[in-house]
Amino acid sequence: ILWLAGAAAIAGAVIGSHLIKRREYRMALPVRDIYVEQWKKSHSLKRKPEVRESDRISSPLTYGLVRPVILLPAHGKISGRSLGFVLEHELIHIRHLDILLKWILVLICSVYWYNPLIWVMYVFVNRDIELACDEALLRHHTPGYRKAYLEILIDLEERKAQRDFLCGSFSKYPIEERIRVMMKTEKGKLRGILVSAFIVCAIALLNIGTAVKAETGY
Repeated sequence: ILWLAGAAAIAGAVIGSHLIKRREYRMALPVRDIYVEQWKKSHSLKRKPEVRESDRISSPLTYGLVRPVILLPAHGKISGRSLGFVLEHELIHIRHLDILLKWILVLICSVYWYNPLIWVMYVFVNRDIELACDEALLRHHTPGYRKAYLEILIDLEERKAQRDFLCGSFSKYPIEERIRVMMKTEKGKLRGILVSAFIVCAIALLNIGTAVKAETGY
């Protein structure tokens, strides 16, 4: 009975909060912007996102699994190149089905609410979701593009959105670690390549040594 009460309380609190926010999100208006229309035409998806704006939020977010919506702060607070970064980031959330993952996380946390390691897992999974979006967005771009993206992150961090467990947000995860990870991405890739090459060479030498020993008996 205690377990069931805890599970119902956690699920009810999270889902109830999300439904209240969804009621506010429905009041958002479609974005009438030439750049947004061109962006939507250039990105063909089966689940084509709708771009709306609301004066109830201060930072961009994405919600909806079947009919995804990218929600932007109203009154043109994000425009120009910043808008491009935001739309691309939120689109990656949609492609990665991060909203579905968040629903699964809420289900797991509700069932195993009594286990503190489950909540640690929730924090780390949300961290990895945002870092994965950053990496996917910056993977094939120049250092200049990376610098501009970091500047947008810092700017949006100052006007964070309200927390919603079932939404993907552009700047929800602590900004310090995201910047640190992005600055180390290229170095980490080089280190990974060197380590992989060393392991491959070690395995090859081990195989050669084993073959020689089998043939010579030494």
